[in-house]
Amino acid sequence: MKKNLCIIYDSIINSVFDSQIWNPLVKKARENPSQQFELISFEKYPEKIQEKLILMEKAKQSNITITVVERFGFFGVISFWPLISFLTSKFRSEKIDNVFCRGLFAGFIVLNALQKCTDKLEITSYDEDGPVWEAQECNWPEGKIEIYTPGIASEEFALLHQGQKGWKKYLYFVAQKMIHFMELETFRQAISLQDQIKISFSCPTTAMKEYWQEQEVAVYWNVINAGQEALIAKNKVAQYLKIRQELGLDPSTNIYAYSGSLHPWQNFEECIDLFMFRSKNTNAHLLALIVQSDLEAARQILQDKVPQHQYTLLSLPHHMVHEYLLACDFGILLRDDNVVNWTSKPIKALEYKNAGLVVVHNATVKWVVENC
Repeated sequence: MKKNLCIIYDSIINSVFDSQIWNPLVKKARENPSQQFELISFEKYPEKIQEKLILMEKAKQSNITITVVERFGFFGVISFWPLISFLTSKFRSEKIDNVFCRGLFAGFIVLNALQKCTDKLEITSYDEDGPVWEAQECNWPEGKIEIYTPGIASEEFALLHQGQKGWKKYLYFVAQKMIHFMELETFRQAISLQDQIKISFSCPTTAMKEYWQEQEVAVYWNVINAGQEALIAKNKVAQYLKIRQELGLDPSTNIYAYSGSLHPWQNFEECIDLFMFRSKNTNAHLLALIVQSDLEAARQILQDKVPQHQYTLLSLPHHMVHEYLLACDFGILLRDDNVVNWTSKPIKALEYKNAGLVVVHNATVKWVVENC
């Protein structure tokens, strides 16, 4: 029976885990009942994921197993040693066919484990001359290893910690360089192993592929679903009228959507300013769909910037967001000008496109520029 591993480093409570990892894994397990699938999650805080684990155990297929391995916080290569040791033991003791890694950290751990998973000598018995050593066969994956890079960790880290002063500035600078080294080391190890096992890399955008090619990374890249996601719902017209009637808005009103949170990188206030600029002398309305935790803060900002009759503020369950986006005409997406955003594929842009909206943006995300 074939066994497939799915290895993640960024936690099962990551906001995109369900849509990008769990749901596709459950679907694949359902379609291949004769195969075994194991999800291995390296978790920094295992106690925080127990509720999510219970829900996953109830929903999973019988041919899926879930393994949680506690990890340390990041302090260089040494923080990965226990994880590498764990996978090395697994590769030596089990027959694995395919391995999927989400992120270069997960890829780094897997490839290091494979480097260590060579034939080794072990004591199997004793005779009058002492211990008898025999070579123990290692179980290399017989299929392939796929490493998916959703982002550029070193650039994201530098952006997150920009503006630091004093000793923290130098500490974070060194940490960023260590992360970048590990990213490049993952590619170097893949190249050294490519004659022994099939290893492929994939990413969400051509801009990210170009970024790594500029780093002289000589591996083959597969761009996943670049520009092919937008499948506008067939019930667009019906929902368009239904939701507008529910909100008390005329069908002729131009509705601008903002869907997200108040995280600084989503530029909520700048999006509001853009709406106010574009809505001058027009029949326009803003539909702000905000996560529950930011609802009151968003309400205060809107009260200060937008006339009350010109906006609707809601917090909806995730599965209802698409229904309300179908009633809109435009989706607002503003991002800062940096390499992290330029190489990304924002989930919000996909949601706007899937609802048939015109995406209003500031040309700082290459995928949006080319596909919206």
